[in-house]
Amino acid sequence: MTLLVLLASVGMARDLSLDEALATALTGPAARQAGLRLDQARAAVTTADGAWDPVLSASADASTSRSRGFLAGTPTSSDASALGGSVGLSQALPTGTTVAATTSLRRDVMVSSSTLTGDQTQRNWTGAAKLSLTQDLLAPLRRSAARTSELAAEEALVQASLTERAAASDAIGQSARAWWSWWAANDQAELAQLAEQDAIELEERTRTWVEAGRLARLELDRVTAERLAAQRDRLAADAELRATRDDLLVLLGEPLGQDLQPVGSGRAWTLDDADEDALVADVLARNPDLLLARAQIDAQRRVLADARSSRLPTLDLTAAVGVGSLSEEASEAVTDLWGEDGLPEASVGLGLSVPIGGRAARGRVQSGEAALSALEVGEQAAMARAEADARAAVDAVQTATAGLQLAEARLEVARSTEAGERLRVEEGAARLDELIDATRDRISAEADVRTAEVALASAELDLAALRDRVWEDPDVG
Repeated sequence: MTLLVLLASVGMARDLSLDEALATALTGPAARQAGLRLDQARAAVTTADGAWDPVLSASADASTSRSRGFLAGTPTSSDASALGGSVGLSQALPTGTTVAATTSLRRDVMVSSSTLTGDQTQRNWTGAAKLSLTQDLLAPLRRSAARTSELAAEEALVQASLTERAAASDAIGQSARAWWSWWAANDQAELAQLAEQDAIELEERTRTWVEAGRLARLELDRVTAERLAAQRDRLAADAELRATRDDLLVLLGEPLGQDLQPVGSGRAWTLDDADEDALVADVLARNPDLLLARAQIDAQRRVLADARSSRLPTLDLTAAVGVGSLSEEASEAVTDLWGEDGLPEASVGLGLSVPIGGRAARGRVQSGEAALSALEVGEQAAMARAEADARAAVDAVQTATAGLQLAEARLEVARSTEAGERLRVEEGAARLDELIDATRDRISAEADVRTAEVALASAELDLAALRDRVWEDPDVG
């Protein structure tokens, strides 16, 4: 059970800062799914590397047979039985070489029957030890299937790593925007609650002034209507606060309905002093989508090279050396393999295989060239899109900064205006509806400031995401 759940279970409101929310987002559903896909890619690399693991093999067999015939016109028959086993160890190498060592031992028994010679029994043990090598002579010009699978798995791991980083950045971005929405909604709910309280107090004062004859009954009706409007706005703000809080909890992978309180300024990313061209260059060098597109192009170039090399013939060199033995005893059959009584053997050979027509290879090359061209076109489009987005993001940050300055200036004016109207009403020099309008303007200006703060933070986040610097500014790991 998480800390959020523990605190909610005892009825305590937990302070949740933006940095804490972003750190939690890295363990949320979206980030976990991307992390699991990365684990799958790592496992695929391990599987591909397993192609170079040594292979131990063992076998055993038993057989029996009977035959009949004539020898010099005399009927003969024979019964044969055999029992044997072998053990081998083989190793494939990335150089196109396969080395294998095998050893075997076999027992043969043959009983021959003839009317001339009677029954004769022959028993013997045969042993063999053999070392063989197979070499693809064209290995320097092409990759083996196992090496191709290994490279494909490594390329998939690189792409999965980039995708996982992008997914984590997206999770941070979505959680940041959700936190800002909740942060703004919380302030709006507090403002709505204060506005309702002010409306209630103003209604009470107005009632007193009406009863004292200082104001007409119509003024009380106006204030009552304003109090009801403030109550409606407070209920709407509370509903928005609950909705934005639950949206944030869903992104963080936390149970709904918890009592949370936002803390902190809500600013996490800031624009450095680099000029626009430097920022665009940084985006083109670090943008996650561009990095992924380039990784896919590199992988496709390797696929195309493999497709072109598949048009080569297959030329294998095989060589083997070994020793055999034949003895009536098993122990002698084994020791003879390493002694002077061993029966040496050796072989060498070449194997050539040439596909006629080569249509399959041509098809793979044509497909690879088309796929590479499509990826390169996509990269160029992505670069143009990234540059346009970067310049738009810089403009958005500058515009949002100016918007925040304007909203703060208007808030100061609205506060001064409200204070002046309140004083005039108390002195009897102004009507209550003028104070009500001034209060509305002040509340709207406060909401505009928070909206401008969120807009600036979002613009800064968008630029940081384009530069793949979401990780660098807030303390989220």
